[in-house]
Amino acid sequence: MSLLKYIAPAAALASVAYGQSSTNICVQPTATIQNGGDATALSGCQTFTGSIVIASSTPGDLDFSGIRQITGSLSAQGARNVTSITASTLGTVGNALDLEGLIGLNALNFGNLTSVGSLTFHTLGPNLQVLNWGTGLKTVGALDIQDTFLQNLNGINLTSAQSINIANNQYLTDINIPLTSITGAINLNANAAGRTAASFGNLTSAGSISISNCSTVNLAALMNTTGQVALTSNGFSNLSLTQLYSSNGLIIQNNNQMTALSLPAYNTDNGALSIENNTMLQSAISLPALVKVSGAAVFRGSFTNLTTPNLNTLAGAMTIVSTAPIDSVCSHYNGIQGASNIVQGVVTCNGGKATTSSGSGSGSSSGTAASGSASASSSSKPSSGNNVAVPTVTLLGALAAFFAMLA
Repeated sequence: MSLLKYIAPAAALASVAYGQSSTNICVQPTATIQNGGDATALSGCQTFTGSIVIASSTPGDLDFSGIRQITGSLSAQGARNVTSITASTLGTVGNALDLEGLIGLNALNFGNLTSVGSLTFHTLGPNLQVLNWGTGLKTVGALDIQDTFLQNLNGINLTSAQSINIANNQYLTDINIPLTSITGAINLNANAAGRTAASFGNLTSAGSISISNCSTVNLAALMNTTGQVALTSNGFSNLSLTQLYSSNGLIIQNNNQMTALSLPAYNTDNGALSIENNTMLQSAISLPALVKVSGAAVFRGSFTNLTTPNLNTLAGAMTIVSTAPIDSVCSHYNGIQGASNIVQGVVTCNGGKATTSSGSGSGSSSGTAASGSASASSSSKPSSGNNVAVPTVTLLGALAAFFAMLA
């Protein structure tokens, strides 16, 4: 009996000490993972309060199953020998999910992840080609995916984001993101050598959009942006922006396969408007709803007509150049330029062989007149070079007078 008297309190103290130790491992500023055992040691933490850092020397498979929430970040940089990361119960990461330089990675298993403060994937290895994310990531601050071997983004089903940057992923042929609005920028560039199909079919508003090197682009629901919309060097044949009515600059350039462009609702451009060098666009460019452009406007290509029937104000210069004859277009826009007119800057317009431009009014006839004036001048004045022009007319007159005196 006397022995039990001491054993029971000791067991209770051990239990308390174990409980405190188990609790403390879940609350620490930074837990550094150096092997698989360090990861599984956190499995009893439904919430890990702090950040988890995977050391660059860590090898093999890491399993964080059991953790449901990380209040800080989960990160790894240069951990080239990590082969897989599993966090099957993890739902939220408060700050960053940041994986960079994990070239040996072949699997990321985040079956329940729905929300992260930011997501960064840079330079992940060739064996990681898909994401095994069942529920799908819904909410992110900044999404940044570069230099990976991912073939699609299945499992990233965003409905809320602040910015998206997806670039230099050489096998990424499918980007389909269902979010409806974004406050910051969307940037897609140099993915899959121009074979990427990009779809933001539910997107209605954005900060700015820059998309290049895509085979198709779906922005069917886009209505307005607070920044610029730039669609450059893409391979699509048809660009339909049927809902877009406002942006802070619209740039559609160097889309050499585009044969059709639809902008029926585009009303207000608070920046500069540029539709240039889309070489296969040989029909008319029609902007039936355009009322205002706050900056300059440039149209270059092979189009046969340009119509802006409701244009009220274009604050900058206007340049119109086409390989097709567009005399009537030039005549129209030359007629509405001037400081107090619709086009408040200078109109420069040239089309086909019958080129014309505004400003001084120099066209083919003016050019001939200027050439004649220059020839007359050269007969009586020295040239700007080292040789002196011979005053042909004056010399002949003097000779005639001399022979007349002899007679």
